[in-house]
Amino acid sequence: MEAFVGLVDLLTKPKRNRACSLTTMSVSGSRSTARSKPNARVRTSSSTRKSASGRGSKSASAAETEEDKLERDMLSSAHVTDVLEECSRLMFFDDVLEDEAVQNLLNLLEAVYQLDKEEDESLRGPVSESYGDYFSSLAEPGLSWTDRFLSLLLYSDNVFSLTCQKKNLVDMPEALLSAAMHDLNILQKLFGFDPKRIAELVSFYLGAPVPAWHVQDRERSEFLMTVDGNQRTLRLQFEDTLSSWADLVPELHSNYTQRGSGFFADHKFFLLGVQEAEFIPVETPDEVTLDDIFGIRRQKNVLRQNFEFLLQGLAAHHVLLAGTRGSGKSSLVKACVNTYADRGLRLVEIESAIDMETFRSIFAELAGRAQKFVLFVDDFNYDVDEEEYRCLRKVLDGSCVKIPQNVIICVTSCRYAELQKNIIAGDAEGEELYLEEDVFGFSDRFGTMLIFEEATKEKYLDTVKYLASRAGIGEIGADILELRASQFAKAKGGYCGRTAKHFVNFLSSEQSFLKSEMNDCRSNIGRINEARSNAEEPEPSPDVQPPTGDDGKKQ
Repeated sequence: MEAFVGLVDLLTKPKRNRACSLTTMSVSGSRSTARSKPNARVRTSSSTRKSASGRGSKSASAAETEEDKLERDMLSSAHVTDVLEECSRLMFFDDVLEDEAVQNLLNLLEAVYQLDKEEDESLRGPVSESYGDYFSSLAEPGLSWTDRFLSLLLYSDNVFSLTCQKKNLVDMPEALLSAAMHDLNILQKLFGFDPKRIAELVSFYLGAPVPAWHVQDRERSEFLMTVDGNQRTLRLQFEDTLSSWADLVPELHSNYTQRGSGFFADHKFFLLGVQEAEFIPVETPDEVTLDDIFGIRRQKNVLRQNFEFLLQGLAAHHVLLAGTRGSGKSSLVKACVNTYADRGLRLVEIESAIDMETFRSIFAELAGRAQKFVLFVDDFNYDVDEEEYRCLRKVLDGSCVKIPQNVIICVTSCRYAELQKNIIAGDAEGEELYLEEDVFGFSDRFGTMLIFEEATKEKYLDTVKYLASRAGIGEIGADILELRASQFAKAKGGYCGRTAKHFVNFLSSEQSFLKSEMNDCRSNIGRINEARSNAEEPEPSPDVQPPTGDDGKKQ
């Protein structure tokens, strides 16, 4: 198709500015005018195509750099129909095509192809609609096409990326490496259709200019600052169109080995879905830190050391954290995960009872990945009739299902501390006596057990003072702080770290509110005083003449 060949020439014009993908393009007036008439069809002659693409011109060839020539030749082979066909032949990285922006790009290219093939001007509508979808899907997250596409590649979760986490490069099957190189060559062609060129393409077929998605240099720099140094270097290598992506397989292997793949690579907290062991990333996790937790130094040190063992590939214990409500058990686990997230520590919270088959699915999914995982069971209740209790007890010790080396289980329980206290004190009766063997038998399955003692009033007040200091709460005396904190705890029904946190949060909000109210009052008083001052000093009436002296001069 002549017009379609002209389209390829349009897409393969040499790019003189390497930063062009970050700036808005301008559409050629001649092409827009050529297609502005309804039902007019562009028939581009070979001589016109040579002129448009820079071919056949000796002076243009002389001015063209080697980089421009290689890039133009690469995109010339990336005919739209070829790209669409080759994308269907991806071996491993087909999850890249599931991204909304990439899907919309492929739909747009298909719409353009149909418009050129059918030579039907009524098909301009689908092209325009597809471009709108494509533009919107890029604008919503606010990333450049380059950063979005490379993120899809570097975090792709597939057979190749998973094998990279389990095998050294020299041990990788040759067929697997060849298939990865095959996929990278295809993805590089798709990557070449940046928003500037796509806008030119759409403008050519619609006969009118359309805006191109672009990101300012400052915004892109801010994004790159969130990326670690090794991956930033790798991104720049992929951006260099002079190199073939297939040559970057060793670097890509290193990326997957160090960072992992899929959402495990860029999220740190997960919930377990109720069906098919689905992992759901937590987009806004609790960012509690170890400095936010006061008064449990021994428990902090023991748990941190255990996580250090896990991160270093050493044998780490499963952990039972038992104690009264609000004593910091769950917060300590989450704070440790936040502390070590940059080193690959992840938390998967199990919210509902799961069976052995689900445990097997979880272990199969997590085994061999670059990250280390904490399976977190919060507020565990000792009910021997519940399947959760029986399965967890078997998994910890006694089941033929092996827990992967990169996984440990952490369980918090208020019920355990209560049962244990009654049993030791001899106050247990009825069901509690029946549970005695189960209580101690279950706890024995954990290599580490941390007991969180009930907070005293003194410890509670110390926690309040510590948190108040961290929150920057001032202008309140120590006696008043203790009095109000004690009243708050009495109304809540007891002393604990959680109550201290609630009180300090309330106090912080109260002070901010009162300061805001005070500032408003000052502003109102100032306006009243200004109005009163203006009322007491009226301007002289224009009809009243100032008095004059004997010499006739104004006094």
